[in-house]
Amino acid sequence: MSRPAVEIGNYPAAYDFYADYQPSMAAARVGHALMGGLYRVNLDFAEGARSEIANLRDEGVHFIISSNHITDRDQFTLGAFPTEDEVLKFLIGHTVIPAKETIYTATASLPVVGPLVGPLVRRGADIMGAVPAFRVKDQFGDTPREDRDPESAALQKASSAALLSTMVARVNRGHEATFEEGQRNLVYPREVQDPKRGHVDLMNHPDLDPSITVATVPIGIYYPELIKGGKLRFRHGHPSVYMGRPITERIDTLEKLAVILKPKMQENADVAIEMVRERDGEDALLPEEELREVMAKMAEVRERKKLEREEARAA
Repeated sequence: MSRPAVEIGNYPAAYDFYADYQPSMAAARVGHALMGGLYRVNLDFAEGARSEIANLRDEGVHFIISSNHITDRDQFTLGAFPTEDEVLKFLIGHTVIPAKETIYTATASLPVVGPLVGPLVRRGADIMGAVPAFRVKDQFGDTPREDRDPESAALQKASSAALLSTMVARVNRGHEATFEEGQRNLVYPREVQDPKRGHVDLMNHPDLDPSITVATVPIGIYYPELIKGGKLRFRHGHPSVYMGRPITERIDTLEKLAVILKPKMQENADVAIEMVRERDGEDALLPEEELREVMAKMAEVRERKKLEREEARAA
């Protein structure tokens, strides 16, 4: 099947393709090895986690990998860390990860080189298990719900349902799923936000094969911090990843998402932060007061720009 256009108006054809897509294992190994070379992951496991993952895998259990989300490069870290330990190699070529639509479209729209580079970026994303997500924020920006075009809003809602169905189809075929925190943390990156409900919706999806047992592996990701141009930046090539123990209880309600999963994600993020300190030194992490100050300033800038856009729309 040829690759259909990644456009929200074409979402049925796009998700039909991704529901059945299986990357070449040779290409997947090369892609993950490339990510592993670019993103030199410092990986560690909670006590017992490594053997539990291996044992559950031997029993035929599938996994949802749940991570915090602090930068737009996290998906590359998620592609890199399976190369760091033999027990994680099963993730290579068998993982499905929702990825923002712009990963597919931004490079393709570049002048002159777009027609050449765009298809290569898309094939690379496909090989790494990415599936496009037509997110509300990408379709409508900060336009209030009541001001959105009803047809466009219905189209976006339908595409989200189709994305979930596509992920379920891949899990039914033996793939593992990855859900990040839900949206990139722009408030305070060391504190995990409330996870979005996609995890719960997948577990309760009517098309999920009832014979499949799914465990959740909460992980923490963090990077060395620095301030550049008045903004918080990360040294993306130096991620630390901490794998928690698998949660075998089904995370199938919002209460479990909040009471069981979120605290485990926070525990693992805390350890990943300390791993950054141990590998990269005390200076790799900003003092807490300085970090909160720069995050507050960045929030002020975003709010000012939002107000300017609202005024421009009203003019």
